[in-house]
Amino acid sequence: MYSPHTATHLFYIALGLGMLGYCVAGFRRAGHRLRYGACSIVGVLMILNSALSLLSQTNLDWLTFIMGLVVLLAMFALMVGYVSLIVFLLINGATIIRKEGRRPKNLLALGAGLWMIALPFGVIVIFILAASGATWVAVVAGMVYALLWYATGYIAFCFLSFLISTLAYRRLSARFHPKYVIILGAGLMGTKVTPLLASRLDRAVMVFRREQAAGRTPMLIPSGGQGPDEVVPESHAMREYLLEQGIPDEFIRVEDQSTTTLENLRFSQRLMDDPKAPVYVATSDYHVYRAAIFMNRVGLKGRGVGAKTARYYVPSAFLREFAAIIVANRWIHLIALTPIALGTLAIVALVVIAQMN
Repeated sequence: MYSPHTATHLFYIALGLGMLGYCVAGFRRAGHRLRYGACSIVGVLMILNSALSLLSQTNLDWLTFIMGLVVLLAMFALMVGYVSLIVFLLINGATIIRKEGRRPKNLLALGAGLWMIALPFGVIVIFILAASGATWVAVVAGMVYALLWYATGYIAFCFLSFLISTLAYRRLSARFHPKYVIILGAGLMGTKVTPLLASRLDRAVMVFRREQAAGRTPMLIPSGGQGPDEVVPESHAMREYLLEQGIPDEFIRVEDQSTTTLENLRFSQRLMDDPKAPVYVATSDYHVYRAAIFMNRVGLKGRGVGAKTARYYVPSAFLREFAAIIVANRWIHLIALTPIALGTLAIVALVVIAQMN
């Protein structure tokens, strides 16, 4: 027999399904919005919570046993997943450093793994402080520790939203026939393209040949200026690579003034006869999502297409892209964290004042 709350749970299930439908439509239309990933998580949690609540009202012993077993297995999976993620991040971080050097951007995976190890040990520190008689210090440390957990949880939620949005954008965003394919530069080796840049060019060549086979010939726009440590502009080396792949020169327009991704797109748009024409942006798979954000910013109509990246580099690359997005929208995230931070500081202040009196 159902409780009076049955209608409420059914409403939340319907609401959760509606949120998922909203997210799918959003991914099809403009999947670079991080809110779609966040809303999809909330929608799934609403559906699961309400479904479990409805099942618990059936009063069937065997079903109650199964639900309890599922919950225990889920908790065990979370613990194993947490430890496994730490091990993976540490190994991947060490691999990145060995192969790519100790630049700050290559330390993200290792840093994330070390942080996940350090965070649980905060409880031990707080217990030691409390046992030593430093009660107010333990309380203050506990408040700060709670704030760190909240901030970490918030960042983890945002990262999961980012991953969902990235994957959904690649799978669900609408396909079309591009009139232009912009290829983003990625550094050179002397006058030759790097393997990373070659993969982006190969992705653009694949799109070109697919369209050509269907009777359409999009214009390819290799985009990249000359860095201070480069012999030639990136786009010039990219043009030579495209010619070597058999792309006719009349279907290549070189953009050689840009120094950032935003400039890549803005300056390439100026080379398009129709700035509103449908366009693909060929880049690395981990960079597709942020490229889509920049496309929206400059008013390009289209989508990003990703080239495969070496497996060992993917985790660090996604962390770097996520960090860049967080920094770019830092004020929004600071506002989201502020209420809890102020509340924690207020409680800490009250405890300190009470101990002083």
